[in-house]
Amino acid sequence: QANPAVPNLPAFPKLTAEQIDPVRAFLKAADMAGDLLASDDLPGFLGAAPKVKLASDQLLRVFPADDPWRALALVAQEKSVFPAAADIKAARRQFHPFSQAAVSMALALRRAEKDFSELKVFRCPMTKDAFEGAPRRVEWIQLKDSVRNPYFGAEMLDCGAEVKP
Repeated sequence: QANPAVPNLPAFPKLTAEQIDPVRAFLKAADMAGDLLASDDLPGFLGAAPKVKLASDQLLRVFPADDPWRALALVAQEKSVFPAAADIKAARRQFHPFSQAAVSMALALRRAEKDFSELKVFRCPMTKDAFEGAPRRVEWIQLKDSVRNPYFGAEMLDCGAEVKP
């Protein structure tokens, strides 16, 4: 099923050699943030927030204004600010828009770049109680194979299924 956040992905050009490392760093930062939430590690998540912001800023800088990748990078960069959350549910609520931006980038990368075809996207079908205002289901990216749900942590760590390309 297509990601509703990116209904009709445009054709994306091949990434340049200068863009590959910032893209990988962004994906690693998104994975790290999700993994910290999956571990119920609020202090770790808050400590990682500047790294997520930096990786998102660097991602945006490598795409010129006329590059189709820039639109995805811009959304990710705009959603990469996580104010200090009082609790883990608030952190998960802050993470959600950024995570959806990362999923949009990942889906486009899987289609456009052979080197990213194995990038993992997972979906949890029952997140409406994960945080206030949560949608019924959410997606997130992971660099590891086993499900680690950032929206529930230990409560339902393995709730989710891979969204196949």
